[in-house]
Amino acid sequence: MERYEFQFFVGREFSRLVLENKLEEVCSLPQKFNPHEEEARKIILAYLGALSFDESIEKAIRNKEARPVFPLILCSREKIEELPPCPTGALYLDKEGRTNIRQRGCIACGRCTRDNFFAYARTGLLNSLNLLKSGRKVTALIAPSIDEQFNIDSEQLEKTLKQIGFDKVYNVKYGAIMMAQNEGLELEKCIKCSDWMITSCCASVKELGLKLFNVIENKHSSARTPVEYTSEYLKKKDPDNLVIFIGPCFAKIVECSRNKNVDGVLLFSELEMIFSAYGFDFSEGVPSYSSELSTLSKKDGISNAVKGFCSVPAKSLSISGLTRNTMKQFHSWSRDEKPDADLVEIVCCPNGCISGPGNTSRVRKNSKILLD
Repeated sequence: MERYEFQFFVGREFSRLVLENKLEEVCSLPQKFNPHEEEARKIILAYLGALSFDESIEKAIRNKEARPVFPLILCSREKIEELPPCPTGALYLDKEGRTNIRQRGCIACGRCTRDNFFAYARTGLLNSLNLLKSGRKVTALIAPSIDEQFNIDSEQLEKTLKQIGFDKVYNVKYGAIMMAQNEGLELEKCIKCSDWMITSCCASVKELGLKLFNVIENKHSSARTPVEYTSEYLKKKDPDNLVIFIGPCFAKIVECSRNKNVDGVLLFSELEMIFSAYGFDFSEGVPSYSSELSTLSKKDGISNAVKGFCSVPAKSLSISGLTRNTMKQFHSWSRDEKPDADLVEIVCCPNGCISGPGNTSRVRKNSKILLD
């Protein structure tokens, strides 16, 4: 069984117990996944926000409130022959040949959590489930890459979101347009001054600039992210409404923790678990595809939108997928070498957010979705 399939089954049962107010029964949940109790235990600890895999589930339940965001990725110290790719080198083997993560270099990209059982993200699943059953109005703020996650059309998707507890549904397209407009004006000024600019909606790129490359932080546009613009609009419209951002990205958990207008975060894969816990099966049907929105979440999507709001010709460069080679490129920029472009769009995942670590099983199984 693939790692994402196993995590889906564990997450579905975890969600069901939380929704039924039976959190204490989570302690015995790993036993249902014999002979893979240890893997199930690690997944549950991550959902409970434990700070280490050394914690017991009972302790994690007692201390589940007010946990810090970091470390976002929990890593069990296991001996492996070959490390999965880590763009910053934060994932490493210690002297004993066991896996570990340097938190100062981790940009929450989630690359290390793919197809293995030693690293898991401490996500916002538990918090979001509690918000949904709190009795308060909750707005779903969904990322554009929602369009290809489920085998249902957008109308059925909105209907189902409301059936599981959401009051309203908004797409961050509103904020993406605002960001593109502001960046278009900023790009125009840069070109007139013979300067260049970086654009990115990617929270991992933001972490990269804060932790490792000042040039990314300094050259990044001053515009806020689509999530920031849209969540601010929603809170001004209805201050009492709770907002849960739903997307494919681990790093957005970090971004939203710094945003007072976002109350919770769900991954698309976790939304799939919740749907299943409620008994919804979307294995058949048509996808909720919308080219207008989904292009924003793919390679060149944001840079093309920004250039559309710039009144002067602009040459753009797209960096899609962070690797050791792109790190070398960033080092050259740190030495004041200018890229052959006026606008550089950087996204952590290959081909954009549609390749994010928190996508549904439909996207993971269908490689054509990732390549189109």
